[in-house]
Amino acid sequence: MLWTERESKINPYRRTKTARPSQRGFTLVELLVVVAIIGILIALLLPAVQAAREAARNIQCCNHLKQMSLAIFAHEEARGIYPDGGEHFWYHRTYTSTGAPEIAPNQHWGWAYQILPYCEQHTIWALPNEADVANNAIPFYYCPTRRAPRTVDNQANGPGWAHGPRGLMDYGGNAGTDCPSIGGWGIRGNGLTAPITRRPNGASDRGGSVRVSSIRDGTSNTLLVGEKLMNAAMVGTQDLGDDDGGFADGWDFDNVRWGCYPPGPDIEDGGMQVHRCKYAAQRGGFGSSHPGGFNGVMCDGAVRRFSFDIDFALFKNICNRKDGNPITLP
Repeated sequence: MLWTERESKINPYRRTKTARPSQRGFTLVELLVVVAIIGILIALLLPAVQAAREAARNIQCCNHLKQMSLAIFAHEEARGIYPDGGEHFWYHRTYTSTGAPEIAPNQHWGWAYQILPYCEQHTIWALPNEADVANNAIPFYYCPTRRAPRTVDNQANGPGWAHGPRGLMDYGGNAGTDCPSIGGWGIRGNGLTAPITRRPNGASDRGGSVRVSSIRDGTSNTLLVGEKLMNAAMVGTQDLGDDDGGFADGWDFDNVRWGCYPPGPDIEDGGMQVHRCKYAAQRGGFGSSHPGGFNGVMCDGAVRRFSFDIDFALFKNICNRKDGNPITLP
């Protein structure tokens, strides 16, 4: 219909109908391309995010080691000796005649228990019931890369053992390189060359209490505490014998580690009979869940990163406080 001049005058608001331009949507191919591009960007970004998270966890792990070393130094300053590794893992905690917990060198439980009063954990240290002590997950005894603080309900060990929930730990005191009994249950050696030695107890095969002067190779050259090598497939189960006693334990590979093994990454070994699995050959050594290496703190308080590829002879020298061999730290 024609729009005449007259009609325009009669109805000035009338307009001709104009065709709207067609609205074109995304095709399926275009949508798939966009999704693919987003997926590629996420794939490129994810390793960077994971690396940043691991870097943060690694810093926290190093802080835990620093906190432990400061507590050890405070113990040495107060007592004149380093905390020691205590006695057999099945021994109970020892007490004074007044009923208070004993201190080194008369305490059956090892260094990780002995330093609790020096790292703001005196209340836990002094609990009258040892089962109540053991049932605590001390946050700085756990590496955040491996796991969050937790306990394990241990019902499997022998007479005298404090059954029930036990706080675990991911770090071990350096028990040196004298390892005549590799393959023995929980004990590789008595720490004769170590800063964390087995409780003297008057035995002829033990060293005496360790003092700063006993670190003859130099405090900056001797490892004090490091991360433990673990069977990642069995972490947190009572069947893993080096992860069922934790800090409320004596001389045992739950809380001490030896330099007779090269350090390595956590092993994934789900087959458990602990003496027959591939992990059994390295139980008692240092290692970690971190990529490439493990963290350790030296006897001077310096936290260092040790590569899994470190020369083994050098590593043994670092774990020996008095061999006299020259050391060039990497």
